[in-house]
Amino acid sequence: MWLVFIAVSIGAASCGGSAATPKVTSLTSGVQHASLVVDGVKRTYRLYLPPTLDPKQPAPLVVHLHGCSPGVNGDQEAAVTHFDDEATIGRFIVVYPEGLDDCWNAGNCCTKADDVTFINQLLDRLIKDRPINQSHVFATGASGGGFMSYRLACELSTRFTAIASISGSMVFDNCHPARPVSILEMHGTADLDVPYGGGFTNDTPTPSAATVIQTWTALDGCVGNPIKSQSGITETSVWNQCQGGTVVRLDTVVGGHHQWFGSSFDPVPGEPNANAVIWAFFSSLAP
Repeated sequence: MWLVFIAVSIGAASCGGSAATPKVTSLTSGVQHASLVVDGVKRTYRLYLPPTLDPKQPAPLVVHLHGCSPGVNGDQEAAVTHFDDEATIGRFIVVYPEGLDDCWNAGNCCTKADDVTFINQLLDRLIKDRPINQSHVFATGASGGGFMSYRLACELSTRFTAIASISGSMVFDNCHPARPVSILEMHGTADLDVPYGGGFTNDTPTPSAATVIQTWTALDGCVGNPIKSQSGITETSVWNQCQGGTVVRLDTVVGGHHQWFGSSFDPVPGEPNANAVIWAFFSSLAP
């Protein structure tokens, strides 16, 4: 069951105004916990500012979305994925929003929370408070966090350059991005919780990884056949002739399970390091 996995390893919103709590303006490196109020509801997040940031340069920002399980939070997500380490190496800021009811409103699943507005206003706050390069804003997440990443690509396409879904799928039916968004899906063929070939996740129909990618090659106006390659057990297909210079990519991890690849949870020999793959993908798109 996917919720059990995410508890160990990692996981249309309505519009409305918000009243923010006092902003956090410190530029001190390290971990900070803060909150803001959206439609009268307190929303929390974990922020990591690596010591390697160049104070003279606007930094990239990655929104890292946890999966869905009781009590999940940003600290757990960071501890399992070790994504802070990648942020230190890559010199980018990473924020871990925390979902209400331990999950996200990704469309057809899994809560009724106003998560799109939450993420949108979280971006407003971070961009106001810190030197962030607004053309270098990305989202990633595993399983339920991957579901939510796709919704952000659909509804906040003017804010996100790219998203990366790990062991996720797209459960949002009304996707009409205002501009093309680059997409990376990393998915194991032996994923029993969000099946690679499509099926059901907690009674929610989930399309196959190939179907999700086909949807995005159409949305991004990609033409031509994909460039295919293989590294170990990972088979990669890349569509790089897409509108706006976007890229759509599918990494098929043969025999891979439902997990954040490269973590200590249920790994298979030879699986890729999701952190390194994600940041290499994001940074390759930066103008």
